[in-house]
Amino acid sequence: MNSEEMVCNTIRAAFGSLKLDGGLTISQFENLIGDRGLELVPADKVDSNASWLDIPDWKLEKSYEILCSNDFQTWVFHLAAYLNWAARNSRTTMSPALDALVLSLTRRRGIKDKFDQLTMVQKHAVRELLEYLAGNDSDTDATEAIASYWHETPSFI
Repeated sequence: MNSEEMVCNTIRAAFGSLKLDGGLTISQFENLIGDRGLELVPADKVDSNASWLDIPDWKLEKSYEILCSNDFQTWVFHLAAYLNWAARNSRTTMSPALDALVLSLTRRRGIKDKFDQLTMVQKHAVRELLEYLAGNDSDTDATEAIASYWHETPSFI
């Protein structure tokens, strides 16, 4: 079984210096889905998260709807943050963000997913986290997510 630190290191190595590259920040996404009629404010004026590692835990815990984003850049940038957050907080969190993350990593028929756009190293990091979650809690949802797609990803790269 992988330790929390090993899983976090795998995630950081896989997603490293990933940038938002035109994707939406959490605040921008919330404004759009909230239909607040607000003008799309530039990302650097709303959130100062130049790196996915800078997104605060409290924001991840309350704004997990971003995991449903259809925009790949938005999704992958925040996916990295959620993977790292989940590795560090899975044993103690009461936030539904953990369940939302695992559900977002479960392939569903008829739904176009973004999994194939991830690099092999990123896919490996996702699988490592899901195995960590499944091993720590006998999390059947994480096990289902692995079986839905991630079992095809090599365990070690």
